[in-house]
Amino acid sequence: MLKLDFVTRSAKILSAFIGDEIPQEILEERVRAAFAFPAPVANVESDVGCLELFPRAQRWHLKISAVALWHKC
Repeated sequence: MLKLDFVTRSAKILSAFIGDEIPQEILEERVRAAFAFPAPVANVESDVGCLELFPRAQRWHLKISAVALWHKC
């Protein structure tokens, strides 16, 4: 299963919990849409990486703040 791409592997794992409720093709489309954002990995050492989430978190905070201010006006 580790040789599968991220979307296919994630959809297979989810289908174990979802069963036949959502067809595999649709599930893969939804997984692809849900994870359609960059996930930069910084090398800490030659064989160790770290997922950098903080740049996205900062932008997310600004977006939420803007939406909150817009709703107040």
